[in-house]
Amino acid sequence: MHTLKRAAAALALLLPIGAHAQDRWTGPDKVLHAGGSFVIGGIAASRTEPARAYAVCAGVGVSKELLSWAVDRFNRPSAKDMTWNLIGCAAGVGLTRWSLQRSGDRTQVHYSWEF
Repeated sequence: MHTLKRAAAALALLLPIGAHAQDRWTGPDKVLHAGGSFVIGGIAASRTEPARAYAVCAGVGVSKELLSWAVDRFNRPSAKDMTWNLIGCAAGVGLTRWSLQRSGDRTQVHYSWEF
C-alpha cells in the first residue's frame, strides 16, 4: 500500500502543472500513452499484486513525463497525458488480473481472439 501512496503523491505533484494549449484530450499521442501504460500495467500485474502493479505502471508514466521535461524544457509534463497513462494502467492491470488463473506455483494466461 506504501507504493500506491507514493505513486499518488507523485501524481499530485504533476497535476498542478497543467497542460499545454495545444494538448488536447484526444490528441494523437494519447493513444500511445494509454497503450504503452496498458502493456506496462499488464506485465506488472502478471508479476505482482494489483496495487503494486498499478503503482509501478503509474511510476513509469510519471518518470516518462519528467524525463521528457528534463530533456526538453518546453515539453512540460501534461496532466492530460498522465490521465491517459492512468487509464491505460487501470485497464492493463484490470484485464490482466481478470484473465490470469493461478494454479499452484504456475500462472496461466488465457486470451482468445475470434473472428
